[in-house]
Amino acid sequence: MQQLIDAIGPYEIPKEQIIKELLMDDVKADKARLPKTGCNLEWEHKMSSICVNCNSNEVHNILYIH
Repeated sequence: MQQLIDAIGPYEIPKEQIIKELLMDDVKADKARLPKTGCNLEWEHKMSSICVNCNSNEVHNILYIH
């Protein structure tokens, strides 16, 4: 997102472009700052970005266990 802001400079950024950039943001949170939800730390880390990429079987298994 910062790259987009830097590239455009002082000009207005189109809303559609902002939304697309935000929804594709897959930056993970720092593990030390994750909430204590009761889930496995690795799973919580995988789920910490706006755009979550994971195996659907893994999601099914986690949801089934909890």
